[in-house]
Amino acid sequence: MITQFRINHFKSLMMKKPVTLNSGLNLMIGLNSSGKSTFLQAIDFVSALPRFGGYRSWLDKRGWEAKDLACRVKSGARSRSMPLIEFEAVYEEPDDHLPYQWSGAFSVGKGRCESEKLCHGPDQYEPDKDPNMKSFNYEGSFFSIFEPAKIQGFRKLASNCYSLDLLSPQLMRAHVRRRSEAGVGTGGELLGHALLELSESEAEKLADVMRRLHPAYESFDVKKQRGGSVRFSINEKFADGNSQLETEATHISDGLLRLMAIIVSTMRCRGGTLLIDELEDGLNPEVMEPLLNYLAYDAGCQTIVTTHSPILLSYLNDDQAHQAVKLLFKDEAGMSRCVPFFDLP
Repeated sequence: MITQFRINHFKSLMMKKPVTLNSGLNLMIGLNSSGKSTFLQAIDFVSALPRFGGYRSWLDKRGWEAKDLACRVKSGARSRSMPLIEFEAVYEEPDDHLPYQWSGAFSVGKGRCESEKLCHGPDQYEPDKDPNMKSFNYEGSFFSIFEPAKIQGFRKLASNCYSLDLLSPQLMRAHVRRRSEAGVGTGGELLGHALLELSESEAEKLADVMRRLHPAYESFDVKKQRGGSVRFSINEKFADGNSQLETEATHISDGLLRLMAIIVSTMRCRGGTLLIDELEDGLNPEVMEPLLNYLAYDAGCQTIVTTHSPILLSYLNDDQAHQAVKLLFKDEAGMSRCVPFFDLP
């Protein structure tokens, strides 16, 4: 999981100070254009850099070009187009009391980090200062092609991040072939495949959590199709104990599909970080309290979510609220700042 994060010159984000993140639920609030969605994109972007081919794949999924990433800073009469994207991130895992501290400066023009530094306890490595590594060609991070012997495990830890910021009900209903992409897919198009890959115990846990959110939920069925796609449906059982209903994915409500995608993603993100933009989108307010409690205490992963709904704050107890809720805003100089909301005077 990621415990501190700072990024500068990524789209509209200009951050002087790092944001401290909890191991459980993190709820980002703020005005429109404060940078909440961009903050999630920035974390997802940085997590893609250490994966082999991750940077190019990340752009392709969004239909973006490299030039879309950098903000163009203007200061008086001078302007500098596409400055380096500077980032700092601290990662921790439960079994290791020493954090990984990673920083770098990413060149949009070159599509790779011009400088990086990785520290893990007393061990540190700066690939740009290693004369034996200067001849390597790579995209994204140098650590996408090489991991120092003394700092093993960083790539897997930093890459264990899943983003649901592009979830689409239409894509979740689509019949597509399995790809190498993990989880439910960028837009949820691999939800059926993710359901197919659940173990029996995971399917039982999904049912248990779904019943807290949608009491009629009973189970799901999933079938492989010719060509490698899958079809899935859900089974519901109603209060009289006799009435049952099977609904194909094509006709499942948008909100129910979104709930399933979120819960399945937490199972695929154990020990990692799950990013959810506008958590309340398409969901009935009645499910928000049990959903927030699940994400805070039972999800088994770190969750960073954004919201425009003030009602969500009322579902958190005092301890949750003080730890989870963070206000993102731009100061008078246009710099992005993030502070604990309930610590404000």
